[in-house]
Amino acid sequence: EAAATGLPAIVFSDYKTPAVVDEVTGFQVQSNEEMLAAIHRLLKEPQLRQRMGQAASEHAKKYSWGPIAKRWEEIFADLVRGGETKRNG
Repeated sequence: EAAATGLPAIVFSDYKTPAVVDEVTGFQVQSNEEMLAAIHRLLKEPQLRQRMGQAASEHAKKYSWGPIAKRWEEIFADLVRGGETKRNG
C-alpha cells in the first residue's frame, strides 16, 4: 500500500517480498537498529525519499488489479483450451 501511494517502504528482510526492492523502492533491513537508520536516512534526505517513492509507485503498478486480472484471464483461457500455462509471472 505504501508503494502505491508513492512512499518508500521499510521491511525486515526475512519478510521476502518482491514489492520492496532494497535501496530502490525502500529498504530491507535485518535489525531494529537498521530500521531506525533507514527511517533517519529517509527523514534527512528528501531527494532520496522522493526518488524511492517514485520508484515504488512505478513498481507497484506491476501488482495493480489490471495486470493481475489479465494474467489470470490468460491462465484460465489456456486451461480451458487444455494447455499448460507459462509461469512467467
